[in-house]
Parts: sequence; structure tokens; C-alpha cells
Amino acid sequence: MRMIAAAIFTTMVSSFATAQQVQGELIFAVEVVEQSLRVDPLERQGIFFYYDETRPGLSPTLNYFSYVDGEIVKRGGQGTIGTELFINKLLSHPIVSFDVEEEITSTIEFLQAQSREDGSRYSPPLVLDGSKYLIVYNFNGVRLEYEAWNPGPVIDDLAKYNPNIKDLKELIDLFAIEYARRDFGL
Repeated sequence: MRMIAAAIFTTMVSSFATAQQVQGELIFAVEVVEQSLRVDPLERQGIFFYYDETRPGLSPTLNYFSYVDGEIVKRGGQGTIGTELFINKLLSHPIVSFDVEEEITSTIEFLQAQSREDGSRYSPPLVLDGSKYLIVYNFNGVRLEYEAWNPGPVIDDLAKYNPNIKDLKELIDLFAIEYARRDFGL
């Protein structure tokens, strides 16, 4: 019985799945926009969450689509009750719009200046290769956009020092947990 429930919420998508099947408003995405070792052009790749209020007479749903090389390879989502619970978490989250790049840069500069003054040493996590990501959040009047090479370690590190970056990390974790729970069938 549990396996059947998991199949309802998370399904592998056949090759005929297209972007036309995606409905609703994009509220969160983590998209790979460039890869260091890839020579050919990168097609759409990443995870995209949509809040769908387009179905007349039905409550909204939260759905995700995972793309690899421009093809939807996985989709899943919440039923109406699960969507309502998750949206309430988003509405109660303290995130505000801010310039992510500016906050990261100024926090690193502050930490480096502070370390010079007190004789300690601060170095942000270094990225040597990997992927360039675009993180987008657009919901309830809050708009964030950040593009960087492997931004996860920097966001995780600076969250200890900057409340806006802490809120961004928590928001990313909220979506990551939701995505993983859907994959687990929970």
C-alpha cells in the first residue's frame, strides 16, 4: 500500500513529457546553468517547483519537475492538504527580498577584515570546478535570485554570520526536505 502512495506522488516521466505539462507559477528553482567539464551546450537541468492554482474548483497544489538535458525525468508533488501545510511553512518563514550576491560579498569582506584585526584567519569555501547554479525564489512578494559556481558550501558557511543568508539556507533546506520526502513517498 505504501508503494502505491509513493507512486502517486512521485513518478518517473516517459520521454513524451514536455514543458507544456508544467502548470502554475514557478516559486522555487535550483537550475544548473553551466558545467565546468561540459563542452556541448547545457539544456535545461535542475529542479523546479510550481504553485498551481489553475485548476477550476480545486485547491492549489505544489508540484516539482526535475529536468536533465532539457527533458523532464521526474515529477511529483503535494496533494491539496500537503500543499496547504507547505505553503503555510513558506508564509511563516522570515525570508525577505535581498541582493544575495551583495550580502555574500559584504559578509566575506567583513569576516576577512575582522580576522585581520584579531589575528585569526577567515577563508570562504573555495570552488575549483563543478556547476554554476541559478537559485530563484519568487513567492508572497519575496524575490531572490542568485547565480554562482557551487553556491551551497558558501551559503552554508556564511549562514552562521548573516541573518539573510541564514534565512536563504533555511528556505533551500525547506524545499530540499520537501523534495526528498516526496522521493521517499512520505
